[in-house]
Formats: sequence, C-alpha cells, structure tokens
Amino acid sequence: LSEWRVQPENILTNDIRSKLDLTWSLIFHRDIEKITFPPNLIGKEALLQWCRTSLIASCNDPNRVQFSSNECWKTGLALCEIIHTHRSDLIPGIVFHSLSKENGIANLQLAFHVAENGLGIPRFLEESDIAKTPQIDERIMMTY
Repeated sequence: LSEWRVQPENILTNDIRSKLDLTWSLIFHRDIEKITFPPNLIGKEALLQWCRTSLIASCNDPNRVQFSSNECWKTGLALCEIIHTHRSDLIPGIVFHSLSKENGIANLQLAFHVAENGLGIPRFLEESDIAKTPQIDERIMMTY
C-alpha cells in the first residue's frame, strides 16, 4: 500500500480520497500498466497512443479532437469517435459526422448511453461531471 501512497489506517476510516486512490491504484496495476502498444509504449502512454491512433484513423479534421487538452473529453467528441472507430454500428457515420463540439452534453449523453447499452460498460459518470469540470482527472478518463 505504501507504494500507492495510501495509508492502511485511512482505508478503515471515512477518508474518501484514500479509498479513491486505492481504487485507482488497483485499476492501474491490474489493467492499465499491462497495456502495450508498438513499438515500445507501456501503460498510460500506450493507452493514450491507442486512443490517438483510433481517433486519427476516423477523424476527417485532425484538429477536431486533441488529446493535448481537456476539450476533447469535455465535448464528448473523443469518446464518440473511439466508439465510432471500433463499432461504427453503434454510432454510424452519419450520426458521428453530425456531432459538434458546441453540443458537449448531448455528445456525452450519446457516448455514455452507447457505452452502457451497446458495449456493456457501466455508467459511473454524469455528463456534467465531464462537461462542467474545469480540470478533468485523467485517471477518470483512462478508467472509462
């Protein structure tokens, strides 16, 4: 536990931050750090590169979604595009290409709905958790 900066005594109390840190550490060490992407990326960097590759492959406008800022997540376009790239039957091209960054809440609603109902990914966020948060925690997006 000490390598995760979580103190055992905090797990037994109502220290929510420690419980969230522990949860994140378990997810990271169980799933994310094992991800690899050619040629030699591992963990977080591999996951981000996979996302970038997924987005570049289907994006007509390379400036539409940028992973260098939170805007790609806040507008819902990145999540919709990742789904569209790998399961275009769930977000068809005509729907995907009609999305705009000005409709972030609607885009996020679509992405969360499709992720839950089409891909079986449990919904644990609300649109406002992403769209209206000044700084999105990257751990939340990596977990999703």
